Amino acid sequence: MKKKSRNLFKYILVSVFTVIFIFNTLVFSAMIFEFDIPYFGRVNISRDDYDEYRKLKKVSELKKDIEELYYKETESDSLVEGAIRGMFDSLDDKYSYYISEDELKRKKNNEQGILIGIGVSIEILADGKIKIISVDESGTAKDSGIVAGDIILEIDDIVLTPESVSEAVGIIGRDNREFIIFGDYPSVNLLIMRGDETISMDVERKRMSDRALSYEIIDNIGYIKIDRFIKNTPDYFKEALVYFNENKTEKIILDLRDNPGGLLESLVESSGYLTGKQTILSIRERSGKETEYVSENDRIFKGDICILINENSASAAEAMTLALREHIGAKVVGVKSFGKGIVQTTYNLPDGTGYKLTTSEYFSPKGKSIHLKGVIPDYQIEEYELQIKKAIELLKGEN
Repeated sequence: MKKKSRNLFKYILVSVFTVIFIFNTLVFSAMIFEFDIPYFGRVNISRDDYDEYRKLKKVSELKKDIEELYYKETESDSLVEGAIRGMFDSLDDKYSYYISEDELKRKKNNEQGILIGIGVSIEILADGKIKIISVDESGTAKDSGIVAGDIILEIDDIVLTPESVSEAVGIIGRDNREFIIFGDYPSVNLLIMRGDETISMDVERKRMSDRALSYEIIDNIGYIKIDRFIKNTPDYFKEALVYFNENKTEKIILDLRDNPGGLLESLVESSGYLTGKQTILSIRERSGKETEYVSENDRIFKGDICILINENSASAAEAMTLALREHIGAKVVGVKSFGKGIVQTTYNLPDGTGYKLTTSEYFSPKGKSIHLKGVIPDYQIEEYELQIKKAIELLKGEN
C-alpha cells in the first residue's frame, strides 16, 4: 500500500513537472494543445492559458529575485500585497483598490453605522494632507475644537504624504471622501494647520453608533441632513418623515451637502419614501447589461421638497437628487455637485482581504448620466449660509 502511494505521488510529481516543461519549451503553432498525463487524463491548454501562465510566472520569478538579491530583508507578504495594489493602480481609477483585512473590517463597521474614531468627514489632498470637510456633532473632534477647513499635517508623529496617509489614518477607502476611522487606541495626536497657525492636539477616540442623519423642524419647515448612506439610513429617514407628518409639516429641506454617497441599496430604499414605487436609478455594465433599481416602499411624504447640494455631494447623493427632481419635481439649490456617476462593488477574498472595483455606470430614471459632469442646481448659490436661506424662500413661496 505504501509503495502504491509512493508511486502515485511520483506520477503526480512527474506529471506536474512535465506540464511545466512542456509550457516552457513548446513553440505554439495552434490554439489548443492536448497532453495525456497519468492519473489526470487528457488536458487541453489554450494559447491564452499559456500566455497567462507566462505572465504569472514572470511575477513569481521577480518576487524570488527580489527576495534573494535585494540588499535588505524583505517580507514575502508585503511583496505580494504590493504587486496586488499595483494591479489596481494600473487602472488609473482612484475608486478601485485593494483592501487589507483591517481596512475591510473598518469598511464593514462603517456601513453598519459602527464607528471607532473622532467624528470627522475628510478629503485627502494631492500631497497626502487631510482637509476636514465637516465635524460630526456627536464626535470628540468637535469637543476638541476641530473645525471644517482645518488641515491635518501629522497623525501620531507620522507626516502625511500620499504614501503614508492610508497607514496613518486607517481610512475606509481611497474615495478621498469617506468617514475617517482612526483605530482602536484611546487617543490620537494631530498636528493641524489652521490658516497660518499650527496646532498640536490630543483627541480622544470613542465608539459611536452613527446615524449619519439628523432632523428638526425650523419655522414649520422640516430639515433633514444626510451625511452619507449607510445601512440604517432608510430607517432614520422614515422616522424623520413620519415625525414631520405627525407635526403637520408640509415642506422639507433635504440637505445633501458634503454627502459623499454610500450604499446603493440604502439610497434606493430612502428615496422610495418620497417617490413611491419608482425606478430610482439604473446601472449599465461594460457588457451593456442594464439593471433597474426600483424602490418597493410606499410614498409617505407628499409635500414640497428642496434639496441642497455642493461640490462635495457625490455618488448616491447625486443619484437621489436626480431621482427626486425627475419624479416629484424637487427644486435643487447650491453649486454643481462632484460628478461621480459610477458604481463600485466590494468583493471579499478568502483570506479576509478584499477589493473594491468600479463595475458599472449609473443613470437617472430618465437616462441622464452625471459622471464627471455633476448635477447643476436649479438655483446656483455660492455662499453656504445663503443656500439654506434660498431654500426656505422657495418653500415659503417668497421667490
